[in-house]
Amino acid sequence: MLNDKERTVQPAMFYKRFLVFSGDTYYPAAGFNNFCDSFDSIEEAKERVQFFSGKYDWEQIVDLETGQ
Repeated sequence: MLNDKERTVQPAMFYKRFLVFSGDTYYPAAGFNNFCDSFDSIEEAKERVQFFSGKYDWEQIVDLETGQ
């Protein structure tokens, strides 16, 4: 689980194309409070999701170029 320092939100210019969010269903933090990290490639983002698999109730990847 990420601590508060690891979940610090950076200014938008520092984000890479793919954003990874994760969290617990029971304690949702909402919005960018569930932000984990950003990556240049979908493969890197999927690797991070695999790393978090089982640690959180859900994970999501957002592509900043397509909005999906």
